[in-house]
Amino acid sequence: PWFALFSAQPEKLPQHLAEQLSVHQLQDGLDWLNEINSGSFSSENNSNAQLAEQEWKLGIDLSTAGINHAIRMMSKDINSSKIANNQSSLIERFQDIWLQRARKGGLHEAVSLLENALKK
Repeated sequence: PWFALFSAQPEKLPQHLAEQLSVHQLQDGLDWLNEINSGSFSSENNSNAQLAEQEWKLGIDLSTAGINHAIRMMSKDINSSKIANNQSSLIERFQDIWLQRARKGGLHEAVSLLENALKK
């Protein structure tokens, strides 16, 4: 699903998606991601397991954003106002999780790439 956000050839993506997938299949993918995202596995606050779960859930949410982008490309009647509201939260979570595992170096560039991808 991330390729829908970070495609090297975005001009070719709508045709590629239409040839490979249906909106129904993408919606099935969203349903599956929502199902696995509803679980919780960490038990201790501030533990490595909790951080790993936060990273996992961020990955699911980024995948969801990618699938939503693909659906919007294939079906123009989708309301994008709710999606836009979620993007700032997604970027904030990305920054927070980045800083828990990595140095600040590279964060600005990574956030810029993510912001550009989510604007599509």
